[in-house]
Amino acid sequence: MNELKIGLVLPGGGARGAYQLGVMLALKKYGLLKHIKAISGGSIGVFTMMCFLMRDFYKAYNTFKEMNSQRVLGYKKGFINKLPIKGNGFFSRGPLISFINQHFDLAKYVDTKIPLYASVAKVNKTGLKTTYSPAYFRLNNLSHERVLSILLATSAIPRVFDEVLIGGNKYVDCLKADNEPFLPLTSHDINALFVIPLTSSHNLKKYSKVNIPVVDFECSELRESPIINMIDFETEKVDLYLNCGYFNG
Repeated sequence: MNELKIGLVLPGGGARGAYQLGVMLALKKYGLLKHIKAISGGSIGVFTMMCFLMRDFYKAYNTFKEMNSQRVLGYKKGFINKLPIKGNGFFSRGPLISFINQHFDLAKYVDTKIPLYASVAKVNKTGLKTTYSPAYFRLNNLSHERVLSILLATSAIPRVFDEVLIGGNKYVDCLKADNEPFLPLTSHDINALFVIPLTSSHNLKKYSKVNIPVVDFECSELRESPIINMIDFETEKVDLYLNCGYFNG
């Protein structure tokens, strides 16, 4: 029997990210984590990826518990900074940056042989018209600062947060382009895709041309949940999402 080689897809979904951590706990229980050979994520899915790379689920759980709305949605100071100028958002990333710098050793996490990818939406501006195209960053062996920039970019919801400048280009949340970034994984030696979606945009038809098994960990409760709770980072919701993910896993 051939060795199982899993490509793990961690889509975005805001405050629901603890669901993915719960599924991972179930995978650990059944001895499947060791078979993960490549990971790709978007938005909160990249944060979940970093928590997985901690190799300490208790620490990862506490990290999710501490990532509340006050840390994620920091209010900007000053009238000018709050003006709805195109490309700028209403909220500051300052509190989140401080939180990540205190709790995440990003350079250490991405120093791994497991290929890691983050999906972002590249901002393309022609005159007054703005379009978005998918882009993928390979995270392995990058500096803490560069991974942090990519984390901010992949979760930069337009008009909520500022666009993020990386290498001369501006990027925003992957929801504008590819929220389920499985394509980067197909170039690696995997024989199964495990997908842990968080939103109603999930559609298995996207994987119709994939010639390996796709294991779908979709939760009907999340699909039917109101979109607004994607930015409702409240401590008491973490246990709810984590338990739901664990039992579905």
